[in-house]
Amino acid sequence: MNHWRQILRQDPQFNTTFWKTIYPKLATNKQGDVNWKIAHRILPTALSLHRATVYNTPHCPHCQTIENIEHLFIHCQFTQPLWTNIQNYINKMTHNTLRLTDNIKLFGLTRHNTIIHDTDTLNLLNWTLTIARCALHKSAVEYRTKQIHTSPDDLFLASVRTHLKFQHKY
Repeated sequence: MNHWRQILRQDPQFNTTFWKTIYPKLATNKQGDVNWKIAHRILPTALSLHRATVYNTPHCPHCQTIENIEHLFIHCQFTQPLWTNIQNYINKMTHNTLRLTDNIKLFGLTRHNTIIHDTDTLNLLNWTLTIARCALHKSAVEYRTKQIHTSPDDLFLASVRTHLKFQHKY
């Protein structure tokens, strides 16, 4: 846990204010639960499932590196195209003022670590990041359970389309 705190959050504060900021109002409970599991280091990965003797290998199916939370969401080459697209969306929303860091990729934006002061923009950015994390997690789960390689980009776009279709009747 100390490694986690030192590398990603210098002073983690998982309090009500933190959760209200990173748990976007647009997110479903299932999507928000991924945020919670990441922050508490209990999101299933190949490594944790292998340790529990539920999965046959601790390695990432895409690059054969040990798959832990940091690898799955930050370091895997398979995730980079999605993060590039997310950065492009963020550039449009913030006029190129916000760069994705490892901390932001994993935990989202809080009012304390961002230059974004507009609450609606902050909620939209955190929702976008939440959907991206869910797409990466779902892609990994689909491979582990069904041996299907599904692009995180495709899952991200499908989630956004579904949200727009059902919430806003587009």
